[in-house]
Amino acid sequence: LDGAVREGLIPVNPTEGTTIPKLGRQEKTVLLQSQIETFLKHLEGDEVWYDFFYTDLMTGMRRGEICGLKWSDFDAEHGKLHVLRTIRYQHGQPVIGKTKTSEGNRVILLPRSVCHLLCERQKKALTEWIFPKPYYPEHPMIPEAAYTQLKKLLKKAGLPDMRFHDIRHSTASILYDTGWELKDIQEWLGHSDIETTGNIYTHISK
Repeated sequence: LDGAVREGLIPVNPTEGTTIPKLGRQEKTVLLQSQIETFLKHLEGDEVWYDFFYTDLMTGMRRGEICGLKWSDFDAEHGKLHVLRTIRYQHGQPVIGKTKTSEGNRVILLPRSVCHLLCERQKKALTEWIFPKPYYPEHPMIPEAAYTQLKKLLKKAGLPDMRFHDIRHSTASILYDTGWELKDIQEWLGHSDIETTGNIYTHISK
């Protein structure tokens, strides 16, 4: 609304002087180790979604970040993944944007299993996108399609319903429970400040 005032679209901001209500902390769902194994078991044999969700569970990337990965971001020799962009769709066309924060541009040192998975996937790659849109590999995966697929898979596996972003919570919580320092988790996830990591993402204990 402030932007609309600057553009001359409206004379004043009607919300000026109002008090923004504080939102209660939303309850988050995380997958435990056994639930992750159940989830992945239901994905075995699925060439489209197994690699996608396995990579996301092991890295905790945002939905738009994993959809925006290109093969040029993958350093197979050193087992690293460069997170440089995010993807969204507008009017049916992909729009490339920046990561959510300046710290969002980061390098993830991949677990060996993810590095091996991506190396095998690269051998069959048709386009520049690591996770292309099914049937239209010249375009990246649609983030909303990944969200819809997650909901279907959770229901099929008999697991609790959760948001796509809760995968990120699961990754952070597992890292924290296995002894990672908050600063390392912050850099891994690309948070702008460590309070976000500590207050929001490490909400589950062993």
